[in-house]
Amino acid sequence: MGEPEKFGKRMYWLDGFDGAARGGLHYRSKIAIDIEEVETKFGVKVVAIAVEPDYESGKASWTIEFVTEVPEEEVN
Repeated sequence: MGEPEKFGKRMYWLDGFDGAARGGLHYRSKIAIDIEEVETKFGVKVVAIAVEPDYESGKASWTIEFVTEVPEEEVN
């Protein structure tokens, strides 16, 4: 697959969202650094992020799944 492209602004949308949205709410997080680190370390391109609640507590989980692009040679 080669080197992932340089990190720039990316948007990840909630699956199935079909409505109006607005930007402007900013929250300081290091997830952009985590994505860049994963892409560099593993030579992949992150194309989606999956989050699930902690099923025991029903609250947000600390685990984030980075969904990555499948290299073209692996598709067939």
